Amino acid sequence: MIRVEAQNIVKLLIDKYNQEFNETLSLQSMQDELHFPYIDTENKAVYVNNRTAVYILLYFFGSPELFNLYRLMYALYECQQYDKGLEVYEMFQEKYSQQEDSIVNLINIDPEWVISQFMFIMYHELAHYTFASNEVYKELYY
Repeated sequence: MIRVEAQNIVKLLIDKYNQEFNETLSLQSMQDELHFPYIDTENKAVYVNNRTAVYILLYFFGSPELFNLYRLMYALYECQQYDKGLEVYEMFQEKYSQQEDSIVNLINIDPEWVISQFMFIMYHELAHYTFASNEVYKELYY
């Protein structure tokens, strides 16, 4: 299975953002139900879950069934329903193995596409943070 390290991408973006805007945002790992990046403005922390990149891969290059099985598998694990989670994992593996060549082929055509989608999500979240934390921007845009 292909693995995209979302945190490596986000670390680069946060470092650049901190430098350009004289900020002190930090990167935190997130293992709970939130799957998209989240910025805690009070603690100046960016929470990222590596599953976001997998969601992007499965949503755009896989199938709705594959995407939903992956989400269901982790939802069951998070609810400590390991037996059911294992059943869904096995179904996911079976479906993924049927689509793996197609998914890998699509990724190989444009390997930076997933990174671009993830960066778009991060820039979107950083824009929310910028507008929420900067008084000048608040006055201009709200």
